Amino acid sequence: MRQSTIQLDEFAGGTGYKKRKSITLDTGSTYDVIYLKTTNVNADQIEKITMTIDGDTKVDIFGSDLLMLEAFRGIYAEAGVFCLRFADIKARTQDGVNLTGYVTNPGENIILTIHFGPATAQQTADGVSPEVEAWADMRPNLLKDGKMLRRLIDYRLYRDDIAADKTGKVNFKTFDRGPRIRALHFDTPRVTDLEIKRDKITRYEAPKFINDMRLQQIGQRVPQEGFFHFDPIVSNYAVADLLQTNGASFVISPTVSTAGAIPVLFETLEMA
Repeated sequence: MRQSTIQLDEFAGGTGYKKRKSITLDTGSTYDVIYLKTTNVNADQIEKITMTIDGDTKVDIFGSDLLMLEAFRGIYAEAGVFCLRFADIKARTQDGVNLTGYVTNPGENIILTIHFGPATAQQTADGVSPEVEAWADMRPNLLKDGKMLRRLIDYRLYRDDIAADKTGKVNFKTFDRGPRIRALHFDTPRVTDLEIKRDKITRYEAPKFINDMRLQQIGQRVPQEGFFHFDPIVSNYAVADLLQTNGASFVISPTVSTAGAIPVLFETLEMA
């Protein structure tokens, strides 16, 4: 077996709702996925999940985002379990799985924090508190010439808004050039088309119905209601098909049916 599944240490923090609980992750191994088993918690009560490494935020999302990502990729979900998945288990090659796992370097301070929202009326009446346990699929860091390889790829999962003060095509030109895009999830039904250009050359251009058809035909993805998913690795070549953003210019241009900020869940990989 390349992986070991282990239970992680207990979370520390406040007891009750509207509190946060954190765990410091062991380092020196590669994390493929972290399983968060919750009790007395609804999905919308996990207001935020963050992961920081030496103070640098790598993950900053809603709990519901993890459920959406699993459903989109057609991965079985167990009630009450939220999966923070790093490795692409559907990658066509073993290298694709290995390279997308999250390598941790010895000595790093890695903190995973869950922010809970307020209790429901029923939870208050029952006198219950939110609970969380964690397990992880882990494997040893790869070795080369007898030496442990350090992190080559840095994973980030976060939300940001694209301003859209008008209907029609809007141009988002301020994405940091350099990170490679694993996926973009536009969290609104108002996005009808998407165009992406790098160095003024069109890299992607499709309306939603073509986009959704490709997702299902090529990658057996499951488009989620109210989302426009851009998935450059739909063919499951998890590294080769990442969308490169470096160059003189990079523009993401969604077309919207009505004006208003466009919330986007970004999945990116950066060369560490």
